[in-house]
Amino acid sequence: SIIAHLLIFLIAPAQNVLVTNILVTNAGASTLSEVDMPRLITQTMLKTFPISIFCCATISALFSYFFSRGITTPILSLSKSANQMLKLEPDAKAIVSSKDEIGALATDINNLYQSLLLTIRNLELEKEKEKIDFLRTASHELKTPVTELNATLENMILGIGEYRDYETYLPKCKEITEQLGDMIRDILNASRLQTQGNNEPCSNFSLRTLLTEL
Repeated sequence: SIIAHLLIFLIAPAQNVLVTNILVTNAGASTLSEVDMPRLITQTMLKTFPISIFCCATISALFSYFFSRGITTPILSLSKSANQMLKLEPDAKAIVSSKDEIGALATDINNLYQSLLLTIRNLELEKEKEKIDFLRTASHELKTPVTELNATLENMILGIGEYRDYETYLPKCKEITEQLGDMIRDILNASRLQTQGNNEPCSNFSLRTLLTEL
């Protein structure tokens, strides 16, 4: 705006033209007067400069405000949607309000977030499946020694055949119980490792009291 006004100010008065006006008085006499056109243009422009510059600046500021608002509003919306996606909210979605680069970015973010949710869902299903398989396998592995131990003890109680030899079969029963203890310990360790990510607070306890109770 300033450059435009400066160019007009420099170019417009360049024409050195004298305009001759015929003035008619009340008495009927006529006189000639000469008007310095460049000077008249310069004076007129100097008077209109403040108003013209103010109007141009106001219009420029107004359009700049709406233009910047049109750019920042979609970006703020994307930022808000990204914060919701950071919390893994299932209904989080970036609003696609245009077909320009920002609209394409919002579409890509939505597709990426849906792919992420689908991956997390598949991982959770796979985790549940592996947990079921682990419990099934652990149950099967525990069932065999428990059945063997139960049968051995029952035969020893009933005094059937060779099971009357307690000195032979009691150590064997002890080996089976140790085997069961190791398997149960492995299961508990696996469960403890699985729950370590929950950041559960630690608690203090008295080892002396626990050992006394045991």
